[in-house]
Amino acid sequence: FKAISHGSQLPSFAFQHIPTDSFYWQDNICSGMHQDGVATVSSDAGLVDTLVKSRSVYVLGVGHNHINDYCCHPNSSSALLQVCFGRHSGYGGYGSSESRGARIYEMVLQPSQSQNKGNYEVSWSSWVRLETGEVVNEVSSNAEETQ
Repeated sequence: FKAISHGSQLPSFAFQHIPTDSFYWQDNICSGMHQDGVATVSSDAGLVDTLVKSRSVYVLGVGHNHINDYCCHPNSSSALLQVCFGRHSGYGGYGSSESRGARIYEMVLQPSQSQNKGNYEVSWSSWVRLETGEVVNEVSSNAEETQ
């Protein structure tokens, strides 16, 4: 992919364990399960603002708060970046066994249909697959042309 990107920034996802203060639930903006508080890092040192400005990071995924799996745009100025919680996936820690699952992320890159050679379209989707096999709390982006 690096060869066809012609030196442009590569589309990416970022992950860290503990959420920033950008992960607070917002009615009518967030979607997914919100049954746990949000315990954040003491300071994000501008991480989320930097990711938004990069225009190449589509998702910042975190864990830490086991009974959350929601996704949101971190602020009104970010149409691209979404922040997403994973979910309680293991047999230790807290949370009920009914809530065990994992958030899955998928990025799709396709050559653009435009006349600009070297451009591509990026789209992504994410969902939670429960231990039972059921898929819940799906989110996705619209394809966006990038160069």
